[in-house]
Amino acid sequence: MNESLFNIPSDVYQTLSETERYLLNYIHQHLEDISTLSIVTLSERANVSTATIVRLMKKLAITAIHPLNID
Repeated sequence: MNESLFNIPSDVYQTLSETERYLLNYIHQHLEDISTLSIVTLSERANVSTATIVRLMKKLAITAIHPLNID
């Protein structure tokens, strides 16, 4: 997977940690399920911390995590 998948600028993609890239790939592989998950459930299923999810969203300038509500 690469930055073109979600139209992520190359300079932003290069700043992602290995875990954030893993999470991005996980989200891509489970797109249909993601919209119904809370941020806690996503973190459990992807085996990452909720902080990793929040950091990734901030780096991608995603300001609203509407479906990813905190339980």
